[in-house]
Amino acid sequence: MSNEGTGAASAAPTLDQLADQIRAEIEAVEEEHSAALAHAIRAGELLTQAKAQVEHGEWLPWLEKEKVPRRTATHYMSLSANGQRVAHLGSVREALAAIRPEGKSRKRNSNGAPAGLWENEDVVAWVRKGKKAGKTRDDLVAESKAGVGGWPMNGKHLPQNAADT
Repeated sequence: MSNEGTGAASAAPTLDQLADQIRAEIEAVEEEHSAALAHAIRAGELLTQAKAQVEHGEWLPWLEKEKVPRRTATHYMSLSANGQRVAHLGSVREALAAIRPEGKSRKRNSNGAPAGLWENEDVVAWVRKGKKAGKTRDDLVAESKAGVGGWPMNGKHLPQNAADT
């Protein structure tokens, strides 16, 4: 609110005051990340209990009915199962990275493709060649999965949206 008209002039905060406020806000962010991880672990515990109570084949419909995203449930249940191992970490993201199996990097490039895929010049050339030949994204993804058409990365394939970029 403005102090105009009241005659009171408010002085701008000093650099020291700003620094104190900045540190306090950064500390609050770190505390919130830590609290979020504790909540995620607890939610995972509850999800695990719920899963034990639903009939076989009813878990996914139950999640949908309760508006709990499947991926979120999977992540939180994994955090719960590894709670002692990850509870000290600073965030949910850091904890998930810590329990991810070796070789399962979730790093993505700016175009959404798995890291490493688009650094391969042969892959880029293969996609460009396919696009110039009039192939659709679905065609390129299917060929990469089948390893046909000269696909250069055996054992890997394009994700569904990667050929769009």
